Amino acid sequence: MRSTTPIPKRAYSGFTLVELIAVIIVLGILAATITPRLTQRGGFDERVFLDELISTARYAQQQAMMRGNNFVVRMIIDNAAGSYGIEVDDGGGFQWINHANTRAFPINFPGGVATAPGSVAVTYNALGHVTTNSATAVTVNGAQNFCIQATGYAHRGGC
Repeated sequence: MRSTTPIPKRAYSGFTLVELIAVIIVLGILAATITPRLTQRGGFDERVFLDELISTARYAQQQAMMRGNNFVVRMIIDNAAGSYGIEVDDGGGFQWINHANTRAFPINFPGGVATAPGSVAVTYNALGHVTTNSATAVTVNGAQNFCIQATGYAHRGGC
């Protein structure tokens, strides 16, 4: 006759092979997506520079509206000099102004960044509109685009 006493079960501890493989796959996917973002600074510099150019264009527009008809305000992007900024003319010639954070214009491009076209001058009137009455497109390193509309509005993307 058989014994009816239960056989004690062993207490297993640890992970199964399937669980270990699943964790390794998840870590591999995370490493493949995060590592390039952490090691490549170029794309980050482009995005920050593009945001700074858009901010500068909007600041130039504000300066033109604030100063009125007696002033000419223009934003300059000069790829050859590797700098950008805002100039104001009150009748005595163009002078660089200070950035909103009190840094003096012109500001140098970060390393490895270039714009196309090579030289851009956008002049604003007292209403904040572009005086040429046409949109201006600028590309950073051939990949990042921004546009200054005829109304003076600056934004990411094409015109």
